[in-house]
Amino acid sequence: MSQAEKLDDAYDVLRLPRGASLKAVRRRRRAVVKLLDDERLSEMEGSFKTLLRHFTGGEHDGTTRCVCQPDRASYSATPFQGKQRKGFDKRTAIEEAIFQQAELEGQIWRWRIAIVYGVVFLVTCAWGWRQHISHPGSEWLRPRTLEELRPRAGERFSGGADEQYPGDESGVSPEMGSPGAAPDQAPRREPIYLPPELITPEMTAIQNGITARRRSIDNMNQQLSYLRKQKYIATPETATALDTEMARLLAARTRLESAIEQDQDRLYDLMKAAADAAAGEQEGDEAGADAEPESESESE
Repeated sequence: MSQAEKLDDAYDVLRLPRGASLKAVRRRRRAVVKLLDDERLSEMEGSFKTLLRHFTGGEHDGTTRCVCQPDRASYSATPFQGKQRKGFDKRTAIEEAIFQQAELEGQIWRWRIAIVYGVVFLVTCAWGWRQHISHPGSEWLRPRTLEELRPRAGERFSGGADEQYPGDESGVSPEMGSPGAAPDQAPRREPIYLPPELITPEMTAIQNGITARRRSIDNMNQQLSYLRKQKYIATPETATALDTEMARLLAARTRLESAIEQDQDRLYDLMKAAADAAAGEQEGDEAGADAEPESESESE
């Protein structure tokens, strides 16, 4: 097979036009290295070697577009830009240079993409810090008014009082303790247990009032916690208003605690009186029941 036929076969295998330049061959080599697997690449290795040998001073193909001249071929094909070394294998160097260039270009593009994404990320972070944190008109650090700081009913805070005080709207709690006392502390007075038939509407109203005041105290505690957090980012003018609002809430909470204590005293007195009256009636009934057998025995 002549050299021209070998070149034609190589061009056909690589799907390159006749007389393609070394640059086109190198571009096709980079493409197949990236896209094809090792088995398919090994099948095309002979065609690449044929074209590379032709461009690095191989046989002349007899055409006017042949670029096998030593000066052009060595300058464009070797990584040393025309500087030859004694005993240097040009074909091995060219193949190695093609592989290195393909790998290097892939790494360069990956680094370029990473650098672009990194720069965009840093610029975005800097812009966000400037606009949303450091800017005087930032919505995050804008001084809040008291209307904005005061929670709306049912919007900011969830209920939770039904689980904490399960006796709401259903009757009187049988055990009375001191207001605000921890669950593990002993109650202030002895617990009084009343049957449902002895619970009066007045007792139920007092117990419901105590539960409502406890819910109000819970909401005030949450408002105070929220206002304390707002003081960290408040301006001096807003901080003064926050102190005033917190003082008002503390005074209102104290009044509610005092009212709860008074209601508990009233409720305890009512329950104590009802329990004593029930005990007296029960003792009277038992005494009457004992007196009846004695009178019957005397009459006999």
